[in-house]
Amino acid sequence: MKWNNQQVIRAILLPIAFTILLVGASFFKQFLPPQYERMSYGLIGSIVAIIVTWIFLKWDGKSWSTLHLGWDAKTLPKSLFGLLLGIILAAIMVGTMVIFTDVTIAINDNPAILPFLMSATALIPLAWMEEMAFRGYAFQQLHSSIGLRNTQIIIAIVFALYHVAGGQGLASSFLGPGCFAFLFGMARVKSGGIALPTGLHIGLNLFNASIGQHRGLNSLFVIGVENGTELSGRMISYWGYGLNLAMLAVTWFFMELQIKKEKLG
Repeated sequence: MKWNNQQVIRAILLPIAFTILLVGASFFKQFLPPQYERMSYGLIGSIVAIIVTWIFLKWDGKSWSTLHLGWDAKTLPKSLFGLLLGIILAAIMVGTMVIFTDVTIAINDNPAILPFLMSATALIPLAWMEEMAFRGYAFQQLHSSIGLRNTQIIIAIVFALYHVAGGQGLASSFLGPGCFAFLFGMARVKSGGIALPTGLHIGLNLFNASIGQHRGLNSLFVIGVENGTELSGRMISYWGYGLNLAMLAVTWFFMELQIKKEKLG
């Protein structure tokens, strides 16, 4: 496959431009109610993702129709299916930690279900803006230019660095979002759009939010460490990273099958 260098560079620049502009646009959060900070950030980010995508489409002389991201009868079912898959996957991963490590999980003393669900709606624009920026036009252009494997690697690196720019640690960014980027990418390829990966993204974040692992959202459950030592805390982190890498290995296997399928035509 012959690389179109200009096309590749522009595709990589899109999520980078999104990240930079999002940092700048976050300034406007201060004018919005602080209790809706997550929703405000997600809506601002969604607007930024749309604007950046529009700019790069114009740069390439293309229209929105080339993205094939319009709403149709399959959009909602794909999103809901992705949501269910994300919740199940997160539950399995956390469940293995509860079974095999010192992690404990219990129902919150005051599980405010309705307020949680209302605040969790912020996860929709938060996930959509990232899928639009990283697995929208940028992913599509790279996939057509340099193949699926190279696309997945590049997008995963940029996606991890985006989380580093957001304040997350380097190791946790690459061993967390960096690994899941491959899963979201495969969901994008197999479904032909971002509805499925967005639903998957929301499902994972929703479950993590329910156990207090998402900033700005109250939890339904309390997760902790039984003996509470520093060593046990580190071991649990390593276990989590190991699960992410195992998920990456399985995703990579299916990615290679997809690559062979694409080569056969």
